[in-house]
Amino acid sequence: MFIGLLGVGQGPSIAFIYQDDETRGWAKETSERLARLAGDEGMRASWWRISDLTAPGILAGAVSSALQADMIVVASRAEGLPFPFYVWVNLWWPNRAECPGALVALVGPPERAASREGRVGDYLRIVARQARMEYLAVEKPVTSSSEKQFPKPNPANGFPSWNGHLHD
Repeated sequence: MFIGLLGVGQGPSIAFIYQDDETRGWAKETSERLARLAGDEGMRASWWRISDLTAPGILAGAVSSALQADMIVVASRAEGLPFPFYVWVNLWWPNRAECPGALVALVGPPERAASREGRVGDYLRIVARQARMEYLAVEKPVTSSSEKQFPKPNPANGFPSWNGHLHD
């Protein structure tokens, strides 16, 4: 799919969507590899942070990018994503033109060893099939510093303690 775009004077369009700073790093590594493959053709990339999808304008831009992308790269943790991510997916996949494409999942390992890719990987596999896209999953190691991304529930009320910070 990607190689078929080379030599036509226009590199591939790739939409990157990521969850946090660490997963953005995974996507950046992938972007650099794809840029080397594209060579002089280059590539057209768009970047979207999942937490920003709550803003209607950003959501609209991310949907438009996904509709036009030759490849969509999702970098996330394995155990679930916020609601705006699923809204984004449900806005682009049913409306995607019947053209070749690939959905690449860069997924951190699930907490339970029984599930290889976790809920996110399972979900993205189904989305790729429904959108008639190729699917590739790559499990990425999660560093211990990423644990701070998901605060533990406050024992007093059961809700996460964000220490007054709503964003990274």
